[in-house]
Amino acid sequence: MSNPYSAAHPYHGDDFEIECPKCGAKNRVSVTKQDGHNEPEEYHCAGCSAQIGKIRASITPETSLITD
Repeated sequence: MSNPYSAAHPYHGDDFEIECPKCGAKNRVSVTKQDGHNEPEEYHCAGCSAQIGKIRASITPETSLITD
């Protein structure tokens, strides 16, 4: 049986880091999920705006640059 609370409230998914294949920028991707509402969402490089992947999420994942 599913939890009706989780279907009505978003929760934080996994954060991960990825390098942009176009410009080489290091990106941190933050994913928000919501039971029953996760669809394939594109995410883009915060440096050059190139699409760098897709992941199941309830809203478009947020990307931010990682600086050394």
